[in-house]
Amino acid sequence: MKLAFITSILLILNFQVIAQPKSWINKKDTIAYFTKKSEKAPFSYNGKMGIIDSVGRVIVEAKYDYILQSFEENGFHYHMASLNKKDIVINTNGTIIIPAIFDDISPSTNGLFKVKKNGKYSFVDTTGKQMASWFDKTKFFRGGLAPVKIKSQWGFINTRGELQIPPQYTKVSVFSERGQAAVQINGKWGFINKQNELIIPCTYDRVRFFFNDLCAVKKNNKWGFINGKGEVVIPIIYKDALFFHCELAAVKIKGRYGYINISNEFVIPPIYLKAHTFGKKGQNAMVKKNLFKWIWINKKGECVSWCN
Repeated sequence: MKLAFITSILLILNFQVIAQPKSWINKKDTIAYFTKKSEKAPFSYNGKMGIIDSVGRVIVEAKYDYILQSFEENGFHYHMASLNKKDIVINTNGTIIIPAIFDDISPSTNGLFKVKKNGKYSFVDTTGKQMASWFDKTKFFRGGLAPVKIKSQWGFINTRGELQIPPQYTKVSVFSERGQAAVQINGKWGFINKQNELIIPCTYDRVRFFFNDLCAVKKNNKWGFINGKGEVVIPIIYKDALFFHCELAAVKIKGRYGYINISNEFVIPPIYLKAHTFGKKGQNAMVKKNLFKWIWINKKGECVSWCN
């Protein structure tokens, strides 16, 4: 599954990883991951996977091709898994929520799993009930709406599968936390609200996503930032611009990346070949110092990891 690599990285970064004593299960094929919030975890045995608790009791027998670490959404805990090379979803006790009848299953958002079968897409809720409709393409739910493609046009459905915004756009994004979705008309991008009102005209060549009521936009091969009213708050002068996060955004000027604040002042000078967005509060950002060297920096621009 496409999530396997991503999940393995998340395990390394976010979870307490405990390799169980091999004598508990067998001598060659046992590993378990326990999160700080869970006393159950996947384990492997003879090439198959099950679920084990923190004292070694087998909760779910090892019969699955793989089981990913537990996901949680609004108190609902589940595992993405595979049985006979088909995606399924199970709860932490092994009860099958979504059976092995789909070609692909994506994690739940707004309580709905995106599923694929025979080239078409639909959604299944946390009880296993599927929407009646199938779509040519879909994205995930956010704020109670999900983009869907019908023939050549995109619109939005609600969590009941009803068309909330009729298909009429060439391309769209999901809605932001403040209720803005990017839409493309005649090759240009703007933004609508959930009532399908065009709140920012379609005048931009590219747009990113609203974070903290700011969005990077591209026009005439340059990038800048607008606010939720569509006002240009940082001039469109940069060769590239990423998301504003933790009050800083990476921008590219004269071939180098640095970080500006919301007043368009360089807090970290443009000296890097590449740069990534700062993560959550207190996290650092990865930047490329030269052709062969990546380092981690803090919000002051100080190197904190991989410095040598």
